[in-house]
Amino acid sequence: MTPTTPVQDLPTQWNSARRLYPIYFELAREFAIEVKPCAELEAGVETPEKDVVEQANHWLEQMDQLVQVHQLRQFLQTSSLADHEGLESLLEHFLAKQVKTDIIRDKVDFLLVQYFSQLAPSGVTDAEVDLAYVAEAMKPVLGEVELKPPVWLNALDRVLEACRKCRSLDELLHGGVLEQGRKAKGLAGDLFYLPVASRFHTLRIPHAALFLPLDAGRSERDS
Repeated sequence: MTPTTPVQDLPTQWNSARRLYPIYFELAREFAIEVKPCAELEAGVETPEKDVVEQANHWLEQMDQLVQVHQLRQFLQTSSLADHEGLESLLEHFLAKQVKTDIIRDKVDFLLVQYFSQLAPSGVTDAEVDLAYVAEAMKPVLGEVELKPPVWLNALDRVLEACRKCRSLDELLHGGVLEQGRKAKGLAGDLFYLPVASRFHTLRIPHAALFLPLDAGRSERDS
């Protein structure tokens, strides 16, 4: 069953845009992305008209097209704006999109990892991090879900097992494992965004899974 994404009401869209604007504006500045400031968001109106919200959404959509996955990853690993609330706002923004491209999937992929890594205590082990543990941690952005991974996720599980067997970063990057992971997630289509799928992926973060989002940045830089 393919998940559907409800359309947000105007106040929700506006509040989301106001939370995201400082992050995106700083992203544009850091990577010299040529985009004009959004006058509607700069004005800070509390209760805007529909056309104002639409202009703000258009500006965010423009930024979504311009910001590459590796740029987002680099920025969120170093910026003070990439706190818990900032990551949550970005995840909600991308998960609310009606059309989700491969680039959106790669951004969500990385954001889930980054979000969980900020929540997980230092020194946590694989044995401690089970599906229920991740489900509770990710509840603010993914909500409630049955803790039973669907059968189609077995392919991703096999890829992650192959990651664990890699003896070096070079083997991981050049041995074809990452490409297998991209293929498995691509074949999943919109099912990748089911909460149980996102939690299943995040559950594998310790050790090998931390490297999976690297493939998006490598592909862009090599192209």
